[in-house]
Amino acid sequence: RLELLDLINRTNEKLLELHTQRDALHQEIKSLSPWLDLNVKLDELSSTKFAKIYLGFIPNSKVEEILDVLYLYGCDSELLGTEGSQQALIFSCFVDEEKELLAKLTTLGFTSVNLPKVPKTPKEIIIEDQEKIIEIVKVISNYTQELKSYTNEYEELLILADKIASEKELKKAPVSETYAAAYVVGWVRSDQLDILEKVVANTTSDYDLAITDPKEGDVVPTALKNDKFVSSFEPITDMFSVPNINDVDPNPIMSFWYWLIFGMMMGDAGYGLVLLIGSILILKLKKPKGTMYKMIKMFQYGAYSTILFGVLFSSYFGYSLHKPILLNPQVDILKFLIVSIVVGTLHVVSGFLVRAYANFKEGKVLDAIFDNFAWVFLLIGIGLYFVPHDVIKKVGLALAITGVVLIVFTHGRKNKNIFAKIGGGLYSLYNSVSIFSDILSYSRILALSLSSAIVAMVMNTLAELFPKNVFGIIASALVYIIGHAFNLVMGLLSAYVHDSRLQYIEFFGKFYEGGGVAFKPLSFELKHIDKIEKIEI
Repeated sequence: RLELLDLINRTNEKLLELHTQRDALHQEIKSLSPWLDLNVKLDELSSTKFAKIYLGFIPNSKVEEILDVLYLYGCDSELLGTEGSQQALIFSCFVDEEKELLAKLTTLGFTSVNLPKVPKTPKEIIIEDQEKIIEIVKVISNYTQELKSYTNEYEELLILADKIASEKELKKAPVSETYAAAYVVGWVRSDQLDILEKVVANTTSDYDLAITDPKEGDVVPTALKNDKFVSSFEPITDMFSVPNINDVDPNPIMSFWYWLIFGMMMGDAGYGLVLLIGSILILKLKKPKGTMYKMIKMFQYGAYSTILFGVLFSSYFGYSLHKPILLNPQVDILKFLIVSIVVGTLHVVSGFLVRAYANFKEGKVLDAIFDNFAWVFLLIGIGLYFVPHDVIKKVGLALAITGVVLIVFTHGRKNKNIFAKIGGGLYSLYNSVSIFSDILSYSRILALSLSSAIVAMVMNTLAELFPKNVFGIIASALVYIIGHAFNLVMGLLSAYVHDSRLQYIEFFGKFYEGGGVAFKPLSFELKHIDKIEKIEI
């Protein structure tokens, strides 16, 4: 493979050299073309004791004026070929009048040029250059065919590329050496200790393996272990911040909410189907890896939720094919707003519950109840209070009052005196305004879904305005395709950005700290190879 790469490089270098020679000859032909009618060998164009010979270009608009000046100075001149808006000119003048004449010609746009001093006319040089170009082109063709023959070995080069990249990665391992031994210190996932020891034992019988817990002050990397669905949404969290070792992994609960809200924002079964087909094709044809693979899988899962809500909204590329199962975003605007607020409330509540779970794990039971369940009681209670049912209303009121009491009488518990404790609780209750503001932010679900639905309807209406002849059908198809493609791309971008924002600010703000360091194990750098069946150490 290395020999093949060296051969290809040497062939490519020869090709580059030949291309450079060919381009130089083309450039020389171009520069000599205006002087094609100059039937004098270039080395004979030399000045004498009393006369100077000049070649150059003058503007086409100044030809008559410059010829008059040359005539007044008694010069011998001849106009030759053109180059764009410039006219080639050769003239001779007396030495005594050279400076004065050149000054006047320069003001009129004369530009002097120097041609190579060779015993050939411009025409002879051009003919030779053209013959050289023909020969070079033949050689280029031969080398090009040789390069094409190497395409049969293309996959070998891809393997070589990944092999070299992996070897470079291997050299980054923090290996230290003594006189007779080598040792390495690093991190390993706690659930892979047996695998590590097995690999080391299979490699050599002379080893010493020490497993220790992290020391205080160590920056411990975070290794996540999630299923295929959840891991596809991990890039969303990583773009915000990697979880630290004390965090509860937000991805399991965040992935569900991101998936749900994404589908509500897109809300069209036709767009969902296109997104599904597109993501499957990218995964099959491009075979992305790492973060890009996860992102494409995330959009694939999002396509399913988009199709789901498209069916519930009865939206298929902006058309309604049946009675909406849930609601019609263009008609049931108030109902959709209520649904968005309910989803937002549950999303925020789940954030408090995650933080309560973290408190329970740390043994902080009172913090879980007072700082988190109090808000859960208040938010759920307010929501239930608006349900048109007497019993549910009473339950909601009781929960809301319980939440208020807990907030007022416990959120200032760290203060010293009773008045400061109550004041702290009241201030915390006042801060509930920010939580309700967060919940109102979920109205963007309605806004994005409604805007996408309206644009789709407008595109359909425009397409249907064309007459039903051949031209009209073609124009209508173009409006359909371009209009819906634009709406799909804009809707996809908007859903991705705004759904992420709801996770980062409204959801993560309730419990998530982040600031961790991602665990990046020593591994093969595979960009072209899907996987390695057998590893030889």
